[in-house]
Amino acid sequence: MNNEEIAKILYVSTETIKAQIARLFRKFGLRCRAELVVLAYEAGIVWPGWASRQIDMRQIEIGRNHFPFQK
Repeated sequence: MNNEEIAKILYVSTETIKAQIARLFRKFGLRCRAELVVLAYEAGIVWPGWASRQIDMRQIEIGRNHFPFQK
């Protein structure tokens, strides 16, 4: 999804999404969204077919405990 789509689902501004994605890039030493996707798969946050299911994103909680490592 693009920033606007994510912001609409989470009821936040597009600028908030941009800032949070940039923060994830810095925190995990990543350069692009594709690397974030790989990280999410490896951490078990998402799985094949996940995006095609109708999931209420507001009910998903993602925090430090979801990542099996610290950088």
